Amino acid sequence: MKLSNEPHYFGFMDLDGFKYFNDTFTHKAGDELLQQIGRKFIEISDKNIVFYRKGGDEFVFMTIDLSHEQVVEKINIIQREINKILFKGFTPSLSIGMVYYDNDYPFSITDALTIADIGMYKTKIAGKNKCTYISKSEALEIYDNMSYILEDCRRKTKRSIK
Repeated sequence: MKLSNEPHYFGFMDLDGFKYFNDTFTHKAGDELLQQIGRKFIEISDKNIVFYRKGGDEFVFMTIDLSHEQVVEKINIIQREINKILFKGFTPSLSIGMVYYDNDYPFSITDALTIADIGMYKTKIAGKNKCTYISKSEALEIYDNMSYILEDCRRKTKRSIK
């Protein structure tokens, strides 16, 4: 699939502490929290940013025709709005990874989302509730070693949760 020649960023977002929330307050409460987060994404979405629920507590976004600075501002809005939610005494936060994508890359949109996922893992390892931007040069380097890097990030994240 090829996109238009406009600038695109892909983001991968994971809700911080969601397993703890589900285990503490039940899966029904977790579903209610995810619905509130989904409503926030609907409020934020416009012609330049679209959100999708990937599954569980994972969401992705794609931007169209926004500069890097504008995407950073959107991410600040996303985090600020999600951090405003107070549900059963829990204030959710998101770990986010984002990557620039253009049609000249040697990899697919699916690979770009995996690279953004790696950025999200790097955010979790670094302390959560932030965004890690993967530059073009980093994206190309990650692409060459993607499965190893993704597995390493997952291993480090599991270690930091314990």
